[in-house]
Amino acid sequence: MGKGRKKMQMDVLETLRRRDDSLFADNLFSELRASNLKIASPSTYRARAALTQYRRVSCLDSMSAFIASQRVRHQHVPILSIWDNCGSVKKRVAPDLRTELSSIAGKFGFHPSHHAAEIRRRFPSFGAGEVPA
Repeated sequence: MGKGRKKMQMDVLETLRRRDDSLFADNLFSELRASNLKIASPSTYRARAALTQYRRVSCLDSMSAFIASQRVRHQHVPILSIWDNCGSVKKRVAPDLRTELSSIAGKFGFHPSHHAAEIRRRFPSFGAGEVPA
């Protein structure tokens, strides 16, 4: 891997790690571009794709957004709790869940390479800017 690609991956990862919530691809590009006017959108796409492949970044499929993965071993299942009202994302891991999910999937002939869980909830009583505890 070239020096430029590795640096771009580190820039993407550090930008996501500084945030407590997820970041849409366009917003990620805008934040990166603010510090480096020479970058192009395809460069950030390739960096995100590589980081996702290495499981250093999780893609929140339901939101088309990205979040830095926790620094844990790959056998743990990341659980991303997402509050629809404010977009807040809490990251947790479930060490014992991987075996159970693999067993369930195996019953249907499906053998996943990895697991991730998104849990979504809406809190109707929250006002703008309030974050659930």
